Amino acid sequence: MKEKKEVNTINNNYLNLDVLLSGLQQEDMIVNDKEQSKKDINRIEHQRLKPFLYMFYDRNIKRYKPDTDISNIVKLYDADMELSDLIFSEITKIEISVKAKLIDACQAGLDSQILFYPDTFVNKEHFWQTQAVISKEIATSKNPVIKHYFNKNNGDIPIWALLDILSFGTLSKLINNMKAD
Repeated sequence: MKEKKEVNTINNNYLNLDVLLSGLQQEDMIVNDKEQSKKDINRIEHQRLKPFLYMFYDRNIKRYKPDTDISNIVKLYDADMELSDLIFSEITKIEISVKAKLIDACQAGLDSQILFYPDTFVNKEHFWQTQAVISKEIATSKNPVIKHYFNKNNGDIPIWALLDILSFGTLSKLINNMKAD
């Protein structure tokens, strides 16, 4: 009779589902419904489950903590994805609102190119670093509006078009570095 080889499910990246589930069970993971677990892992992918597996893994004894059930880990993963979707949806609404307010401010009297003037910003080094990011975004953009204005206006992009392609992170850096006046 062949001796079963120990499988470390935390550190092994590529396992077929039967070997993975067998290894999880060897490490004291509860797997009540093997077929459903296979479907869940196929849907999610083992690598995406790893952070959730780590939370329940006792590295000292190389076993899962008592009563750790794969179905509960899958439920935790699903809840995390739902929460991420909800947060992303709300952040997107905030991002759109911030961009709209900035566009309105620039069109209501501010110079439409104000985001390109170093004197508008507190920290010149951060200004130039952010400009490099913006230049790269413009140069690599596949957005037809950006391409149109870039070619038509000798590289000058209207603020409303520029803000549409900037990430919220880049936009935040711009705003945080702007002078108060």
